[in-house]
Amino acid sequence: MMTLASLCWACTLPPVPPQTAEIVSPVDISSNSAAVSAAHAAMLRKFPAYDDAALQAYVQSVGDRLLAQAPRTSLPISFNVLDTPGIFAYSFGSGEIVISRGLIIHLNTEAQLAAVLGHEIGHIVSRHQILGLREYENTRALAERLSKRFSTNQAQDALNTLGFAKVRGYNREQELEADAWSERLLSRSAYPASAMAQTLRFFVQEAQFSEDISIGTWDLPESGDEINFGIFSTHPSLPARLEQAGKRLGTGAAQEALPDTRYINALDGVLAGLPVRAGTLRGNAYMNPVWDVGLLIEAGWSMFNQGEDIYASPRSGDALLRIRISDQKSGSASSVLQAMAGSSVLRNEQKISSALANGMTGTVQTRDGSRLRIGVVDLGAKRLSFVGQAYADDGFAAVDPGFVAMIRSAHILSAAERRMAAPIRMHVLQPELPGPLTAEAMTLDPLIVADHPRERWRLLNQLYPDKAPVAGSALKTMR
Repeated sequence: MMTLASLCWACTLPPVPPQTAEIVSPVDISSNSAAVSAAHAAMLRKFPAYDDAALQAYVQSVGDRLLAQAPRTSLPISFNVLDTPGIFAYSFGSGEIVISRGLIIHLNTEAQLAAVLGHEIGHIVSRHQILGLREYENTRALAERLSKRFSTNQAQDALNTLGFAKVRGYNREQELEADAWSERLLSRSAYPASAMAQTLRFFVQEAQFSEDISIGTWDLPESGDEINFGIFSTHPSLPARLEQAGKRLGTGAAQEALPDTRYINALDGVLAGLPVRAGTLRGNAYMNPVWDVGLLIEAGWSMFNQGEDIYASPRSGDALLRIRISDQKSGSASSVLQAMAGSSVLRNEQKISSALANGMTGTVQTRDGSRLRIGVVDLGAKRLSFVGQAYADDGFAAVDPGFVAMIRSAHILSAAERRMAAPIRMHVLQPELPGPLTAEAMTLDPLIVADHPRERWRLLNQLYPDKAPVAGSALKTMR
């Protein structure tokens, strides 16, 4: 998909500096581990590539500028922008680096983008994930040996006791080494080395925002994965890494980012909300023009997608409602609901009936004692299926009325909703000088973002919680 914003990205392609003079044997990043391939494939199933060739080329060009100054590797290193508003970057030991469009729109300069990519390059050239996967493979072999002598549960208990239940990601030394690599590559590539510390400060802002707003983040690749190698993990903490940056860079680590109008302007038009195929959330109204269906989300809840599934979650992150949309096939809504229940007894059944909707909802109890809210609603030729779960033992009763309300709100889009269902995209504000920004300019439209629009605007512009904008600089919002 080529847009006007895409053409702007094409105009910002940076020159690639000449290859550094040092000639050494390539760093061997080849790996026969099936875990690497499986993890990469699973990532792309959850978060496909963002369909903007010019943006993809821009990010690759920034990465190439850094790679020209990095050690050679036995396999090529590539960069891919993923179509998700989640804020993350991720590297695979075999050379694939991914970054979400959600992180790209929260960065303020090309140097900060380079800092993120440089950090991930540092992990790859240092072979951190390959070393971690070697430990993982050894742990699995140990589990197999233990399982021959003990029961499965006993073997797992032994592994847990040893602290080897999962590959938890990069350790303290590896994260600090990747930070130092980022600074080194930034300097060699004519970017300010302080951009790494600036990016760490943004993640400090994001952590504070999440704590202040008490928001749980679901749309990240770490959710439920067996192998976790995400950017900016908590070991060591972000403040500790900033302290180390200060020791490496001195006062330069505290340097604030200079306005990068070219980078900010190039964000104009980039998708800011859910992927187009997943629909749009405006305020509390979810609308999916691809399927021509919608529903109302509970106040304080957010939405995200993984693959073709759509999820709603409260700010606390302690419950989840999965929504799956499909063409209606054989079987009535009630028979499909019973099939979803399987051998479990269907309880608290409620019929859903209106001129355009026909469905049923009820609860079931799983073998481990958890309660689920399940539902099926047919809207013309479309079928919506729902599964809701609370993660606290006593939390189901509190969230179940919200599950029911959302299931009952499913409907075919009205003509007005179809007009409102355009994807949410980035928009750049050019403040008029002299004079301060108005309060209206320093917030997101509540009809677009109903939950804490002012705080989210500040985070989007790296001003959270109360930093003042640089006079005359371009600022980001959403439309």
